[in-house]
Amino acid sequence: MLLQKMAISAGLLASLLLGACSSDSNTTEQPAVVINPTPTSEQQQTTTDPNDVTPAQNEAPPVATVSTARITLQLNDGVLDDIVLGTGDTPVTDGSWPRFTPETSWTWQLLGDTRTTYDVDVYVLDMFQQLEGDVIERLHAQNKTVICYFSAGTYEPWRPDASLFADVPVGNAHYAYDNEQWVDITSAETAKVMANRMDMAVALGCDGVELDNVDGYTADLWSPKPTGFDITVEQQLAYQRLLANEAHSRNLAVALKNSVDTIPDVADYFDLAINEVCFAFDECGVYKAITDVGKPVFHVEYDQKYVDDDAERAAMCAKSAELNMRSLVMPKALDGSFRISCDI
Repeated sequence: MLLQKMAISAGLLASLLLGACSSDSNTTEQPAVVINPTPTSEQQQTTTDPNDVTPAQNEAPPVATVSTARITLQLNDGVLDDIVLGTGDTPVTDGSWPRFTPETSWTWQLLGDTRTTYDVDVYVLDMFQQLEGDVIERLHAQNKTVICYFSAGTYEPWRPDASLFADVPVGNAHYAYDNEQWVDITSAETAKVMANRMDMAVALGCDGVELDNVDGYTADLWSPKPTGFDITVEQQLAYQRLLANEAHSRNLAVALKNSVDTIPDVADYFDLAINEVCFAFDECGVYKAITDVGKPVFHVEYDQKYVDDDAERAAMCAKSAELNMRSLVMPKALDGSFRISCDI
């Protein structure tokens, strides 16, 4: 089992080198080649070399002045005192959150003006970018489901709820993002902050949440910059299960981001999985635990060969179809500048 974890961990490290990254707000928004569809008046795009899209790993993003009126209640002093956490002992299964199938189509955009013209069932968007504007409302008018991304395992000091982390134990910098720090997932204060973020998601009109950075134990196995908490697999599983139940108790669908090694043990808790570059590291077979119970795997590859080489892309898409995954080729920045779907 340890060797298996080490192999998976090595794959995750390599995926970061390819741009499979943790937090969207640590990437710089740069133009890339447009593959499809044709730009609309909603977003004009510039054509340049896709290789120019690289994550900015050591620079804090600019702090934008945005209105937080929609989440005022979730930013009040003492708001965490009112949160009563449940448990992750058994999965919460009763509720009215959206359900999906392995055939559910999707798109993913964490930076830039959201392209709302794709013929897909689900949009995955950064939650904090929805503080202003009416993207969620416009997507709902098209009968689209919106899943909102946030980091559930790190402290990001530029987020509007950063002050609520005052009692959250904060550890070392993330191995790929120096301005982002791991949090202690065994602390009830950490779970309360993340449950409060789910309340924000409800206030914003999100239909579900995507949980990122919930695999800190992996960093403790191999990274030269471990979390600082010596997280165990058992602790990570308990945290994932708890957060999944907190989402469902709010009638939110919940997606697990990466965390390949925990998939078989938490498949009953999550509604879908989101994976980056599993083909690059021969990890995609693990997701059979998700598709076998009738849930989708949203998958993305970033390698430039899938943009340039039709045969390479066709081979990847054929493997994806065999595994019943919904696969996309996208820019590392996830900025909406291009999108190639295997489902065409």
